Amino acid sequence: MPRFVEFRRESLPKSTVGKILRRAIAIWTSSAPALPGPERA
Repeated sequence: MPRFVEFRRESLPKSTVGKILRRAIAIWTSSAPALPGPERA
């Protein structure tokens, strides 16, 4: 699962959809400390 998230995050273009998805991923990783989140704040 983490690999899929990383792949999607890196393959996302710098568009509105990309920003929304990246933000959603950031929130999801923040609420899921069990997953390895390199961008965890």
